[in-house]
Amino acid sequence: MTRGPPRRRAILRAFCLGPFAIACLLVISLLLLPTVARAQTPGVTVINVPPEFQASDVGTQNGLHHIDVVVSDNNSWGDILQVDLEILDESSRPVAHVILRTYLSNASLIWEPTFMDSVGQNLVRAESLATVNTNPQTVEDRSELRVTFAIIPLTGRWARITATDLDGLSATVQLDYLTVSLGGTTIFPPWLLLLIAVAASIILVGTRIRREIHGG
Repeated sequence: MTRGPPRRRAILRAFCLGPFAIACLLVISLLLLPTVARAQTPGVTVINVPPEFQASDVGTQNGLHHIDVVVSDNNSWGDILQVDLEILDESSRPVAHVILRTYLSNASLIWEPTFMDSVGQNLVRAESLATVNTNPQTVEDRSELRVTFAIIPLTGRWARITATDLDGLSATVQLDYLTVSLGGTTIFPPWLLLLIAVAASIILVGTRIRREIHGG
């Protein structure tokens, strides 16, 4: 079998490899598009780590219940997609569910925090806040999202807050909500009340016995 000159064979190989190389470039470009879109948010990297809670508090202000949390993400605050607040009853059933959504669309990734009710109508949007530092100077500035949920007072046992990032990773913290829901009244657990009652009975019986001995 005769072969063509080396130059002709090189040209033929180039024509064969050209479409293959273009196809590979197109596939790589499509795979990288989500990463490029994510990278346009402030400080976002590709580290696959869940959010963390740095601080949390439940209190009353201006007649409303305020649940304050500080959520951080090692990628950046721009990687936090959603924060959920659930008020649970004694059976851990939600009596209220409020959602903070930081992006209206996962495709556009335009940071536009929006509060909404999911269960009940307890959210006070005008008093609820989501704040970040858009001119970060420290690691905390780049990673922290501060959230205040303001809700109409209601009765519940627990406040459960869940933070979810763009990769679907999440973290949850559960706070005591009973004290604030009862207006700051301190509630003693049943075992402690029983212990106090038993101690009081022992003291009363001992006092009566001493009186009978000395009186007799």
